[in-house]
Amino acid sequence: MQIKSWHKTFRGYLHADLYRFVRSTNWIMASFGVAATLFFSYYSMFGSFSGMIDEDILFIYMAACEGTGSMLLYVFCAYSFGMSFSEDLEDGYCRYEIIRGNRRLYVLSHAMIIFLGAFLAMILGTVIFLLLCRSRVPWVNDQASTLNMLREGSSGYRFLWDNGHYMLYCMTEAFYMGLFAGTLSLMSASASLFVKNRALVLLLPVALLNLIIEIGLIQIGGLQWSFKDMQGIFVAAGDEWEEFLKISAVNIMLSGIAIFIINTRLKRII
Repeated sequence: MQIKSWHKTFRGYLHADLYRFVRSTNWIMASFGVAATLFFSYYSMFGSFSGMIDEDILFIYMAACEGTGSMLLYVFCAYSFGMSFSEDLEDGYCRYEIIRGNRRLYVLSHAMIIFLGAFLAMILGTVIFLLLCRSRVPWVNDQASTLNMLREGSSGYRFLWDNGHYMLYCMTEAFYMGLFAGTLSLMSASASLFVKNRALVLLLPVALLNLIIEIGLIQIGGLQWSFKDMQGIFVAAGDEWEEFLKISAVNIMLSGIAIFIINTRLKRII
């Protein structure tokens, strides 16, 4: 009976959070923000857009993802739903929902929508960026050397780009970046319960990325991890599933830590 009660309570939380998320325009604004940031990141690397017409989408997208401006992608992803905990505390909704239900289930439901919102913002924003680029430039330019660069570098997911599935190849990158965006958004959500300044909370993903890049390669036993590992297409051919499991484990671990912090903080203040 208790399990049925928890299931009913969680379903109610999840339904309410999904309804609130869909009705909000934040995820739409975040998606367009992601697309605009990818263009900005490309511009920050080359200083102009004039060279885009001579390149192909694969090169443009890879350059945009590697540009310093790409750090702002995670700010927009966090904006989609990452401030929901602090907003609920401000208007008293959080206290009401926890008292009439279950704190852990409330936190879990919110965390799932925060992660999903950030993930969708990255995916939709990338689709918008790719379609806008496709209106002016081809997926692969015969005069460009992108495919040769991928072949020489033994890039992963060869079964996609070598068979002409360029959109899926780019979306694989967006998928991994979306997972990382969800994790960073949860960490921002946990920080929002300690820091009142919303601008600082939304900029937390950038600070975390800078910290990760400064740390560089982390090695624990036989496990090696770096920020590049969070972007799944930049792996060696044949290691795709191994990298997927490694990246998933890191995201689950960091997300679990963020959820634990949120639950502990709400337990103390409510």
